[in-house]
Amino acid sequence: MTPKMCQESNIFKIFPGIHLQVKKVKMSRFFLCATLLLAVAPTTSSGTSSQPSRSSATHAAALLRLVAVAVLLEQPARAAHAATGGCHGLQGSRDSAFACRSVARAFAAAFKEGELGSSKAVVYQCPTGEYCGGWGDRLAGIFGAAALALYRNASFKVDWPDLRYIFGSGHVDWKYDPLQLGLSSEDQQLLQGFTPHPNAGGRFNSLGNGLAAFADSNDNEYNFDLGFCGSKDHECGFDKILAEIRTADPRIIYYSGNRAHPGWPASIIGLGFPYQCVFDALFAPTTHFLDSAVSLVGRRPRQMRELVAELQSSKTFSLAIHFRMHYNDGSVSEKTGEDYDFHQDELDSIAKHFECIEQLLGEVKGCGWKVLIVASDSATLGRMALKHFHGVDEVWVQNHTGTVHIETARETGHDVRASLSQAMQMWLLIRTADMVVFGYPAPMWPSGFSMSASITAPDGQKRVYAETCQPITSPRDLYAGRF
Repeated sequence: MTPKMCQESNIFKIFPGIHLQVKKVKMSRFFLCATLLLAVAPTTSSGTSSQPSRSSATHAAALLRLVAVAVLLEQPARAAHAATGGCHGLQGSRDSAFACRSVARAFAAAFKEGELGSSKAVVYQCPTGEYCGGWGDRLAGIFGAAALALYRNASFKVDWPDLRYIFGSGHVDWKYDPLQLGLSSEDQQLLQGFTPHPNAGGRFNSLGNGLAAFADSNDNEYNFDLGFCGSKDHECGFDKILAEIRTADPRIIYYSGNRAHPGWPASIIGLGFPYQCVFDALFAPTTHFLDSAVSLVGRRPRQMRELVAELQSSKTFSLAIHFRMHYNDGSVSEKTGEDYDFHQDELDSIAKHFECIEQLLGEVKGCGWKVLIVASDSATLGRMALKHFHGVDEVWVQNHTGTVHIETARETGHDVRASLSQAMQMWLLIRTADMVVFGYPAPMWPSGFSMSASITAPDGQKRVYAETCQPITSPRDLYAGRF
């Protein structure tokens, strides 16, 4: 099927009887065409259903581009639906949910093409001794590695054993197995012996034996924006890095860092990542994680699946706010049960942001139940919120039972898996909420933790900066220097 065949009249000739369905769900022509292309994707050149052929990477590329265009063209309709969706804004239209599933399938098909078409792979990992940041940083790095895998028509893997307790595979088998990738004991010793440069931003290293390492972070002297360089790609490193990779042509690239690089697969899809759909292509919460108990201050522990179900109820309006109170003081640990002595400017920001939450909750009408989710690295802030918002139907504040920041847990030898599970519980609740408010220290220092939850959230989630109490209208305001 060619783009010319995607003209509406030709679609109806090729697929008779579909016209009524188009009218029924009000699909755009491009969305319909992308969906139909997906339907015929897994066929060989002979037209029979089979495994994807090695020469069908171009077909997968066309699918990705068309689906990405379709998703963007569907945005106005979905935004209108969300605006009139009543109490619960995240149910989304039928087109919206189907579009994202289609995108997820398209990305999965592209990664499968890479797996079948060559032995190349891109692996995200956090090397020993390298600072990898929190979940927002690491998710951006995972997206960056996925983008590079798409660019190279390679398979994609994630070398992070603890993550398997939180997420299983969505549509892509991302779990890393060195034996499956054909790594010898010599290869593994080579990888273990490699020490990244302390400021390894934008650094590509050939390690030998067909292995390479690439690191890029947004907080070092080598920082450059590979994703949005436009006509000046050569000036900011885009062409240089990719040229090095093409010249070396390694079999496996180990990627670390916190840059999503949505521009890397531009030659494939012509557009940046639809982050929600890419996330859904990669990840699905495990039963173990959904069954995990969330420790809530002043309430009985509740299972994750129970909390998520309450947020998804049509009778519930949920607002999540995230404060990172210890961003500027080195992520200091508060003493258990003792209130932390915030500076006056921090107290002023808290009061202002609490006032914004009151205003936003007051503007919501017609909802039988309101839930306020307060996520923070500060137990003191959580207690302040519980006291201030005692009139709200439910206020959920997590009781910190482990180290708050996963990188701190790793550096101090504490239980990283427990820290990750604790953080991801709040992250998933933020992602599921109807509205997300970004509190201190945003917008000056936006947190990748809450920003990543929102950019991967279903369409219809409303976003607000607590500092201005105004809606966020530009997607770039959510990128937090990473996406």
